[in-house]
Amino acid sequence: MPFDPSPVAKRLRSLHRAGRLTHAEYAVADTLLWSCRAPGRDESQIGYRQLAKLARVAYSTVVAAVAKLVALGVMTKRKTRLRVAWSLGVASRQWRNIYRLIAVQPVPRTESDQRPAVSVKVSKPASMALEMALSRLGSVLGGRAT
Repeated sequence: MPFDPSPVAKRLRSLHRAGRLTHAEYAVADTLLWSCRAPGRDESQIGYRQLAKLARVAYSTVVAAVAKLVALGVMTKRKTRLRVAWSLGVASRQWRNIYRLIAVQPVPRTESDQRPAVSVKVSKPASMALEMALSRLGSVLGGRAT
């Protein structure tokens, strides 16, 4: 199933408008969402320096923004390692991080009042007890009317 970026973009805008993201942090998140990710994918692999260049912010701003976005639950970050062969054997170097954007599923809403819809499950014994109580109430009220 292809990744839909619109819920992530909507969440980023709401965090920015609420003041939980600065303009620079929003720029980094927007760059990750629209410039670093392949269409239909939720992951992107890019280094901090390249991300800073694309977002037109400082390197330290990118590091702080990524940490904040991970803390807010907008994305996850996974470090990768690269094996390099050299004269004395093999070395392992840190490679570009992999960022995965998390699309929060929208809460189902009712058409009438824009509050989250609540689903209620009624078990059979409770519904039978309710029916009996209503029938008793109906007989009591029906007896008073006559």
